[in-house]
Amino acid sequence: MEDNAVENNTVENNTEENNAVENNVAGENVTKKVLKALGILVIIFGMMGSFVLADKFGTDKEKSSYSRKNSEDTGYYFPILLSGVFVSVVNGTLLIGVSNIIGYLEKSTYLLSDIRNRQEQNTGK
Repeated sequence: MEDNAVENNTVENNTEENNAVENNVAGENVTKKVLKALGILVIIFGMMGSFVLADKFGTDKEKSSYSRKNSEDTGYYFPILLSGVFVSVVNGTLLIGVSNIIGYLEKSTYLLSDIRNRQEQNTGK
C-alpha cells in the first residue's frame, strides 16, 4: 500500500514538472520576441531606406538650360536599390534565424533538465 502511495505521489510530481516544463517551453523568451520583431523592422525600414537612397543618389536631377524638364540619369538607381534591399533582407533574416535558434536552445535546455530530474528520481529509489 505504501508503494502505491509513493508511486501516486511521484506520478503527481512528474505531471507537475511536465506542466512546468511545457509552460516554460510554450512561453516565448523576451529575447526571442525582440529579435524577431527587430528582424522584421530591419527588413521593412531597410527596404524603405533603399528606395530613399536610390532616389537620392541614383538619379541625377538637374535643370537643363534648354528646357524646363528635369533630366534624370537612372544608371545607378537599380543597383543601389537592389543592393540596399538585399542587405536589409539578409540582416533581417539573420536576426529572425537567431531568434529561432534561441527558441530551439530553450526547448532543449528544458528537456535536458527534465531528463536529469527523472534520472535523479530513478537513481534515488
